[in-house]
Amino acid sequence: LVGAAGGGGVAVGGGFVWQANAGIGWNLTDSIDLMLTGGFIDAPEGDFETTVVGASLGYKFTMFGN
Repeated sequence: LVGAAGGGGVAVGGGFVWQANAGIGWNLTDSIDLMLTGGFIDAPEGDFETTVVGASLGYKFTMFGN
């Protein structure tokens, strides 16, 4: 991801930030998925840099299933 950021006193310099992520997912059941992600975000013109982690749980809705 590449974009603009700022506000809240975060030291992002000119506002340019980039982020790289990777993740892995599992089908826990036919309807439920789990995904774990990790990455890094950096503001090259500022002092802000950190690692990021995430977890998401998904549910597959079916409205017109067979």
